[in-house]
Amino acid sequence: MLETSKDLLNIVIAFCVLWFTVFLCWFIYYIVMIIKRVSNTAENLAKMAENVTEFIDEAKDKLKSATSYIPLIFEGVKNLSNYLTDKQTEASKPKTKKKKK
Repeated sequence: MLETSKDLLNIVIAFCVLWFTVFLCWFIYYIVMIIKRVSNTAENLAKMAENVTEFIDEAKDKLKSATSYIPLIFEGVKNLSNYLTDKQTEASKPKTKKKKK
């Protein structure tokens, strides 16, 4: 079986190469998995950034359309205020009774 110490050395070297290969495969597998997770995370962040951008754009559009109604609302409130003020002044004036003939 083992005739010289060189045979034993070759067996030990083969065993070390085997374990080094197993370790190297394990290391490469985990590096690839880490890269995959980083890629998925970056993709999710890009989707979230796109959703936030879409939300902001929609909010801007709605705000622009809402601001077009503000002058109409102010004008309506002004007219209503004038109308109520006129009604209040009419109500506070003493009513004169009509004379019967």
